[in-house]
Amino acid sequence: MESTPSSVYEKFDRYDFDSDQEFQSGLRALGDVSDPARLLTAKAFYYSRAVAPIDLDGYFQWKTAQPQAQEPDGGGRGEDGDAPVSLSFVEVVQKIAAGETIPGIRQIPDVLSEEPASKSTATAPRKPWE
Repeated sequence: MESTPSSVYEKFDRYDFDSDQEFQSGLRALGDVSDPARLLTAKAFYYSRAVAPIDLDGYFQWKTAQPQAQEPDGGGRGEDGDAPVSLSFVEVVQKIAAGETIPGIRQIPDVLSEEPASKSTATAPRKPWE
């Protein structure tokens, strides 16, 4: 049975890397994989060895050609706070211009601390000529 490249990319996209214990142990051995590009490279390397060969450049082209799924609430943070914020620059500018709050941004009060200033207990350093 011959697979089309798009079906290979779909399978790679849906593969459950979180449940794959062998992948997770290899990921721990890599150390810091906070960079999404490094994580994707690790996933593609493992998937090519364990499941089926995959061309990462072809996957990128396939992924960018796919229509993006929209969040039901328009892409902002949901009422329960689970959904990631996904606003374009233009949407952020429009919300700021309209005086609306940006989803996912913490509001910090614009006031100084009302506690009294602390007293300095350190001695002044000696000058070189003293």
